[in-house]
Amino acid sequence: MNKTQRNNWQRWAGRGIWAVADQGLFAVSSALLNLLLARWLMPAEYGAFAVAYTVFLLIGAVHTALFTEPMLVFGSSKYASSWLSYIRLLLRGHWLLTGIGTFLLFILSAIFRLAGSNLISHAVLGLAIATPFTLLLWLMRRAAYARARPQLATMASAFYLLLIAGGLFTLNLGHLVSTLSVMICMAVASAAAGLWLTSKLCGASSAETDQADSPATRTVLATHWNYGRWALATSILMWVPLNFYFIVLSGWVSLEASASLRALTNLVLPLLQANAALSALLLPPLVVRAGNPAAFKKLLRSSLILFFAGATIYALLLGTFGRPLVHLLYGGKYDSAANLLWLVALLPILDGIVVVLASALRSMERPKLVFWANLAAAACVLTLGIWATSAWGIRGAALGMILADLLAVAVLATFVFKSLHSVPTLDCVEKLRPLGWRALPQKS
Repeated sequence: MNKTQRNNWQRWAGRGIWAVADQGLFAVSSALLNLLLARWLMPAEYGAFAVAYTVFLLIGAVHTALFTEPMLVFGSSKYASSWLSYIRLLLRGHWLLTGIGTFLLFILSAIFRLAGSNLISHAVLGLAIATPFTLLLWLMRRAAYARARPQLATMASAFYLLLIAGGLFTLNLGHLVSTLSVMICMAVASAAAGLWLTSKLCGASSAETDQADSPATRTVLATHWNYGRWALATSILMWVPLNFYFIVLSGWVSLEASASLRALTNLVLPLLQANAALSALLLPPLVVRAGNPAAFKKLLRSSLILFFAGATIYALLLGTFGRPLVHLLYGGKYDSAANLLWLVALLPILDGIVVVLASALRSMERPKLVFWANLAAAACVLTLGIWATSAWGIRGAALGMILADLLAVAVLATFVFKSLHSVPTLDCVEKLRPLGWRALPQKS
């Protein structure tokens, strides 16, 4: 490997470190938000927040599929020479879509208020205020990746963490913590960090002259839809297994039941988010080896062992020390549900396997197979999962999560086994360039 190649690899590794730091800071923000609210709010109010946050994650999945994922591909390839015009088009689309969503959420909040569900009404009202600004931050963090400037995304995440932590503790000191006030705090923190990041990215781009004509709005819409429709369906299906139960529990059991389940899953969310972040780093090496079955299988085995071992250690620690940890973190509010921690601790183990197998299929250019696996898991949730939840409450919901993940593992493993016998031989660099990995060195 010559000096140029070594420098390129070092540059790529540096960007990976910034990306991990960005994901880590944002994960800490989410964990801190959920842990403090579970401790400070009454269970019914925290249950209302859990339901609203679950709906927000669904809206975020749709937004990510239609805006963010296509931007990561086309923003660093097709529209790289007209970046400023392109990102302005996306921002206009973002404000239009989230504006419509906010209007509908305001109506939904009013409906819940008229129906006498004040806790849900306040949570949905806060969601309506927070959604446009929080999704702006999500979009612009990924835009920094498309411009190969992940350090800006990391700085924005750090800024958001400081603002959200400061805002939450200020609300608590003033005895003003509620679902509505916390959502407004999220909106303010997201707006500040997101607008700062937008000014940095668009300000830097405005100093450059677009080398190509501004892309037509209709062309961008068609390009994003053609790419994002499969991602949209897959994202919605991926949302179902871990999030749908909060809505089911709140409607069929109680808001307190949703709060209890959320309090337990908070303890495994950091590892689930770590799995997601590591999958982004795992995909490029798998793509590089996709034309070499022996090297591909070796990396696949090593990745499965790594993800499985890390999650198993985490699960054992959580199962062993989880009960006193739940008491310490939540002030004794959710001690009655702590006996389910051994079951919930299985989630990151299964999720790690799913992440590796799904990454393997994507690297072999078989995203539709990932879609079918997620469809099977979602079908399990909507049938056996709902039945188990109605029969056994929180325990049934936890069992439903495990069953859905087990089914996803089985389907993905079957697809991977079959696909390994028909791996296409493609040049790794040519495969990576459309994804924006233009900093990768040429093969020596």
